[in-house]
Amino acid sequence: TKLGSFGSMMQVGLINDGPSTFVLSSKDGKINS
Repeated sequence: TKLGSFGSMMQVGLINDGPSTFVLSSKDGKINS
């Protein structure tokens, strides 16, 4: 599934950038600010 690639991409994104953190938090249903 592309969920794996998407998940990995998001993880790298939140580590390198930050905006992806919001997406990841929203997708997981938890808000970690």
